[in-house]
Amino acid sequence: MATGLTYAKIKDNSRRKGIPAQKKAARRAEAEIRAAEYAKLTPKQKLAKLDSGGFRAEKQRSRLVLEIANIQGD
Repeated sequence: MATGLTYAKIKDNSRRKGIPAQKKAARRAEAEIRAAEYAKLTPKQKLAKLDSGGFRAEKQRSRLVLEIANIQGD
């Protein structure tokens, strides 16, 4: 049996406990700002943003198209 294929000591994952709370809070705050800005856009602007970014996002596109159709149908 080859000794080079096994770990000589116990694996230490103590450095992988997750994102520190401060960094996690900052990321959450940034995400809330982005979500608020996105919510202000009209459905046509949202669809244009998907097109310009080259995103596939089939479900989101279909939701936006239905929303645009409902607005125009009113």
